[in-house]
Amino acid sequence: MSFLPTLVLFVVVVSTAIWVSRDSRALEAQGMPVVVSLGGRRIGSPVLWTVGCLLLWVVFIPVYLAARRTITG
Repeated sequence: MSFLPTLVLFVVVVSTAIWVSRDSRALEAQGMPVVVSLGGRRIGSPVLWTVGCLLLWVVFIPVYLAARRTITG
């Protein structure tokens, strides 16, 4: 039974990363890319957002949502 929290976390991370991938691609196609600078690095491509969400979900999801909000209002 101890694997259940790990499984739930895995599903949440992967599903939100998929959403970020689709959402950032759609916004980029509309001419509104989600761009942010973190530690001197520019993050703006859907691929970087997706990989970032998969590897450092706890950092990238809040940053993506905040950056997205400034674009979409």
